Amino acid sequence: MAEKRGKTGKLEHWGYEVSNALEVQIPSGRWCRVTERDFRSYNGNRRISYPDPSQIGEIFEDMITVDYYGPFYYYEENTTYDPENHKKHSIIYRPGDDRVSTKRTSVAGI
Repeated sequence: MAEKRGKTGKLEHWGYEVSNALEVQIPSGRWCRVTERDFRSYNGNRRISYPDPSQIGEIFEDMITVDYYGPFYYYEENTTYDPENHKKHSIIYRPGDDRVSTKRTSVAGI
């Protein structure tokens, strides 16, 4: 359905695997797991957790967690923004857009 809104390009990723646990820190200090679309446009602390690669093929218990300091993108766009000019601890949309105009359709009750 994003094609109808003109969003047909592939989203860029810088130095992380989208299948890893992508987390953002909310204002209360708690870390919450988010989708890669929210992760890349969240204006706040971000981190990535993934299993220790030395334990591939085994039952892993250790997770490696690293802070992410990559670029910030507008929601569902490949355009970067300056985090100093926007509200902290929120997902940043292109000026003129908001969550209501970019939310999913009501297909299948979502």
